Amino acid sequence: VITYTVTTGSGCVSQDTARVTVNALPQIVKTAGSREVCAGSTITLSNATAGGTGVWSSSATGVASVDNNGVVRGVGAGNAVVTYTVTTGLGCVSQDTARITVNALPQMLKTAGSRGVCAGSTITLSNASTGGTGVWSSNATGVATVDNNGIVRGVGAGNAVITYTVTTGSGCVSQDTAR
Repeated sequence: VITYTVTTGSGCVSQDTARVTVNALPQIVKTAGSREVCAGSTITLSNATAGGTGVWSSSATGVASVDNNGVVRGVGAGNAVVTYTVTTGLGCVSQDTARITVNALPQMLKTAGSRGVCAGSTITLSNASTGGTGVWSSNATGVATVDNNGIVRGVGAGNAVITYTVTTGSGCVSQDTAR
């Protein structure tokens, strides 16, 4: 009960009271899920807060966007704060935040070198991509194999796709292929 009291100079007193109801805030639960994502990839955050309607938002949509299901998409390298806001039917609001780091993809360059090889012979492919560790692979080792130096050996007639995959220390991956 809130009371407002007025006293005159001669000591006369008048009062008015108002009964105030204080509504509880939603009991916020910490947001769960990974806090790191690669540009172009997604992670999912979850929040089990009850007692109101929850809405997700991002402080930097050019870095990370978030949908109504808590799916965060890495847009560009940087940091963003994703906020889960719960509002009760009476308008009381609670929030929880998660700092999201979006890691850049490795800078991918086109693979250079000849694309034809005779069975039993070799060619060398090269790729100067930076930002991570590169690995060569072949999708058809019965046609062509490739070693860690980009040396492709023709095994048998046909077509093979040779892939150069670069992985950053944070697990972000870029690829280039040569047919």
